[in-house]
Formats: sequence, C-alpha cells, structure tokens
Amino acid sequence: MILPVVLVLTAADAFLAPSPMRKVPSRRATEAPELDDADLSALSTAATRMQLERRFSRSVTRRKRVYLPYADAARWARGLGLSSREDWEEWVGLGEGKNAYVPSRPADYYGGRGEWVSWAHYLVGGGDADAAPAPPPEVLPQNYFADLDYADDAVPWDLRGRPQPAVRKAWAAGAFRNCREILDCGCGAGDNANYLASRGHAVVGFDLSPSAVAAARERAAAPPFADSIADAGGSARFEVASCADLFDSPVYALAEEIGGFPVALDSALLHCLDDKMQRRYVAELAKVVRTGGRLYVGCFSDANPDPWSNPRRLSEAHLRALFAGPAWRVEAVEPAWYERPRAMNEGHRSGAWTMAWWCRICRLGAM
Repeated sequence: MILPVVLVLTAADAFLAPSPMRKVPSRRATEAPELDDADLSALSTAATRMQLERRFSRSVTRRKRVYLPYADAARWARGLGLSSREDWEEWVGLGEGKNAYVPSRPADYYGGRGEWVSWAHYLVGGGDADAAPAPPPEVLPQNYFADLDYADDAVPWDLRGRPQPAVRKAWAAGAFRNCREILDCGCGAGDNANYLASRGHAVVGFDLSPSAVAAARERAAAPPFADSIADAGGSARFEVASCADLFDSPVYALAEEIGGFPVALDSALLHCLDDKMQRRYVAELAKVVRTGGRLYVGCFSDANPDPWSNPRRLSEAHLRALFAGPAWRVEAVEPAWYERPRAMNEGHRSGAWTMAWWCRICRLGAM
C-alpha cells in the first residue's frame, strides 16, 4: 500500500510546486545580422513596391466619388439661403450637408480641379453666377513642349539621367532582346534612349523640343552614358521632329535605310496629345515601324483620381480603340507605375509615382 501513497504525494508535489518554465535565450541586439547599405536599400525598395502595388490595386477596384460639375452644384447651393463660408460649415456640421452629388468641402474639391471662384459666387451668385471658369485642359498646346528649356525650366518628367523604371523592367523582361534598332518617340532629354544604347542597342530618339534634343545629345556624350554606350557597342542619335509629321523628318529617312524600326518606344508621349493628334501620330508611326515590329507605350492611367490637370489620363478602352485599325493589334495592356521627379514630392526618397498603363502593340502588314 506504499506505492499509491507515493504516487499521490508525487502528484501533489507536482501540482503545488510546478517546475519553472524553461527560459529560451533571446538573441541580443548585438547578435542580429548586420545589413549594409545595399541590403537596406533593397528592403526599402521591396517595401515601397509592395505598398504601391496594394495602393494601385485598391485604386483600380475602388469606385471613385464623382460630384456634380461646379455650375450645377453652385445652382443647387444657392437655393439653401446661405451667404458665407461660416454658414455653410455650420449647416454641414449639423449633418445637413450629406449629399452624394455635392461635396461637403466644395472649395477643396472644385479648387483642386481649377474651377473654384469664391464662396460668394458659390452660395449667392451674381450676374455671371452660371459662368464657372473652365477646368484646366488635360492636353497642353504643342508649343508648350516645343518651347521648354531643359537647362532652366523645371521639366515635370525629367529624371535627370535615370530611365523610367517601366522601361528598365521591360528591358529586363526581354522586350527589346531580339532587335538592334529602337525608335524612342518623344525622347525628352534622352534618359531612356541612352539607357537602351548602353545595353547595346542603336537608338534614334526624336522630340519636338530643340532644347530636349540638345540635352539628350549632351548626356549621351558625358559620363556615365558615354562610357557604357561605347563598351556595349550601342549608339544614340537624337533629332528634332514632330510626332504628327515624321514623313518629312530625318526619322523617316533613317527608317527607310533599315527597312523600318523593329521596335518603337513611347514613354509618356501619347498622353500629351489630343484625340486628333493621337490619330495622326499613330498613322505616322505605321510608316516607320516594320511589319511584325512592336510598339511599347507607357501612359498615365484613368485610375488616377481627381483632382487632376494634365497630362490626360487614358483608359484601356481608349487605347484599344486607338490601335484597333488594320495597321496595329494590341497584344497587352498592363498596369504599371511611372516615376516623376523627386522635386515634385519633396521629402520622399521614392519620388512622385503615378498610375500608368504599359502596352505592347504589334505592327501588322496593312496601312
């Protein structure tokens, strides 16, 4: 009868005096693996890319709020009997301003669209009460681009020697692998063209701006591009030309010499053109891209929300319709991100990013 007693006592001891928890030694901070600048940069880039992809996904799927045009909203607001901003804010604060078609902060919303006049105009009106100012155009006149001074002006797309990430990604994916010659349409200061030339391609870039062409030539002849282009056996040539009149430009003569360009790149030119100019441009491209060649287009997407000014935002449907003629076939339209100069997003190392489309288009035999 001794054994049961021992078992009971042992069980009781185990209950009353539990064994201490085993301590798992923790890694001290000094034992953590050290990361150099390259590792930290890679982690930061990966985290930024994940955030941007999630934001883009939400933006594409989220339904955007669309309010009445300024003139219609103002006519509705004038029927409330309010006369000042203070009256409006008090009315909104009482919960009366919930309207799916009129913004509760009209000065912010319509001001961002370039349509806001004043609180007096919005709430009371006057002789020109229904004459709201026109919103800023999404397509700037072509002389704006022709007259830009790349040496002195703050050009809102000049990355100062760095190619667009979308272009780098396309090259890494093999988009330009089986071609020697590339036509860079609207080349600007030549950063994309010089990058591709430094990978061994013979690139011809054209732009409407003489200043842009001068800057592109200067950058191609200076470090770091000059050495990398020479080492890779590439070349970069830049000409002043209009995308709406390539037939009378040096670009057409160069295309004839090689039987048409096998690849053309449009990085942020198409969205700077109105509908008429786009149709002329697409017709001109068909004259200089060979049958079976490819056109790669990067342009701003209609997923970018208001407020917006320019350049224009293009929808996938618009792009497919534009290239639906007998000379072209759209093979892919995919979401992408376009980088804008860091100065446009001061304080953020990643620069200013804009939602875009990246398109692959095949040149067919017909004209």
